[in-house]
Amino acid sequence: MTRHIDYLDVVERSEIFIEDERHVRALLALGPEFEERQYFSVRVRRGKFYLTAGKYIGIIPISRYLVLRVSTKVSTTQLIRILTLAEEPPMLINLLERAYGQGSDLSMLELLIRAFHQELGTLFRFGPIRAYKRMLGEGQSVRGRALPGETVSKLWPKASFDRVSFEYFDFGPQNYLNQALEYAVWLVQRTYPKVSSQPDAGVLRDLSDAHQIFGSISPDRNRAFLPSLRRHLQEKPLAEPYVSFRPLLTLSLMLLDEIGVNLESNSDNDVDLAPMVVDMEEVFQNMLFHTLAARAKTFQGLECWDTAKSHQRPLLSSSKRPLPDGFRSMASGRPAKPDLTFALNGAPVVVGDAKYKSSRDVNDIYQAVAHASAYGATSVLLIYPTDGVDKAIQFTSLGDIGEVGVFVCRFPLDSFDLESEADSLIVAIHNLIPRDADVIEQPRNYNAGFRNTATSSN
Repeated sequence: MTRHIDYLDVVERSEIFIEDERHVRALLALGPEFEERQYFSVRVRRGKFYLTAGKYIGIIPISRYLVLRVSTKVSTTQLIRILTLAEEPPMLINLLERAYGQGSDLSMLELLIRAFHQELGTLFRFGPIRAYKRMLGEGQSVRGRALPGETVSKLWPKASFDRVSFEYFDFGPQNYLNQALEYAVWLVQRTYPKVSSQPDAGVLRDLSDAHQIFGSISPDRNRAFLPSLRRHLQEKPLAEPYVSFRPLLTLSLMLLDEIGVNLESNSDNDVDLAPMVVDMEEVFQNMLFHTLAARAKTFQGLECWDTAKSHQRPLLSSSKRPLPDGFRSMASGRPAKPDLTFALNGAPVVVGDAKYKSSRDVNDIYQAVAHASAYGATSVLLIYPTDGVDKAIQFTSLGDIGEVGVFVCRFPLDSFDLESEADSLIVAIHNLIPRDADVIEQPRNYNAGFRNTATSSN
């Protein structure tokens, strides 16, 4: 008898009280990598256990009988808009848009399953993917090409002088692509009834028919096919049927890849749910970069750099001052990696850090000012998300640390017009730049939507 799966439902960056002692034990049995990767955190207050969701949304298996479902604070339609502006994989966005029913808010995993189901037509049309596979054999007659070296080294020592080693290429369905598709269909069959409040009988029937197509395929429940599948999708072969199968294979990779928490299984029938998460912190950073980089070009000489990935500078530079006796210089190769850096005529002027969290931390300021010092920027801008369509974009000045101005922006992710909010943000950033960027002590202009306030920890 299959044990019932329990679900813990929580909104991203929000907290829930854990009542069931079995759930508490399952959570406490997890390793430290869960908190290190910011899936969630568990805290004790007055003898009660509380779980706070982190930066990931989606399905996170805790054990084989407990699953955490983290929903986004924005609607599914808004999430698709954010993913589009963040320039996440176009195929993912297109498939989600096609799978999305007008007016319905589905979970990320259910959206993915619906998209997977819509692409099954390719499988029904072509059947399993056939490809050439190198095979080795031995016998009294040769199939394909004889291998003299292998015959002498492997057969002759056994006195098998009447046999020969050979190789041939078999054109058939036994390959890693079909193993990936078979696993994906098998897993979706098991997952769909669990994540859907009203499973569609037609979808279940199509999944059953699709799985029967792979009756001759040897299943690989250890997912050893994943590296080959990744390479196949990166190489993007242009021949058929690979072009037609690419959307279905891409969805299979998303369902099967080790995104988020991966559960090891001791049984072929013991895997119940696929982990499927989206790193909203990364999405938030990418959305800000792509929207602001495009808008920065409208100002003469202004650029937006993705300094989390490029244009990096050392966090610590070599000391120019004479060292006292007993001190030695030790150069550090560690780079400063702010999320965004705005440069005027090639010179950094504003450092931006996207902070996907609900509250401000003084450590955010310390980190951003250190980055500004490494880049020689005169201002730092900490960008936090806000919720609620009635909240307009907000700008605040916290004051200066030395010659570095510290500013905060609250960016409304629920806004009906995210691009207009990005327009306001780039104008505010441009107004942070001194009119003569070479004169860093010029008084700052706070008339660009920023309000002056005393520094606080909130």
